[in-house]
Amino acid sequence: MHFAITVEIIANDQRRIAIENHIWNNILGRHKRARRMTNFYVVQIFDEQDWHTVKTAFTNYVNSQTETIRFVMSPVMIGGRYDGVLPQGSWDYINEITEDR
Repeated sequence: MHFAITVEIIANDQRRIAIENHIWNNILGRHKRARRMTNFYVVQIFDEQDWHTVKTAFTNYVNSQTETIRFVMSPVMIGGRYDGVLPQGSWDYINEITEDR
């Protein structure tokens, strides 16, 4: 199981980096995840409760910040493949996350 999330952060460079680090390390830290492009993440989860936990953590964090932060989460997905144009080797880890086990 997995989901995709995209995040928009409107902040100066120093704060944007701090916010991105908090998202990566604290909110998504316990999940296998791939960050591709600026703020697009593919996140492995084990059940729908994980999705709700991440959504709640994102919402609480966003609402506690003075900067403008927006995010969109996909529904929980099982299997499937992402497609697009990324550098060579970028797909292997995404495919590992999205494999239906």
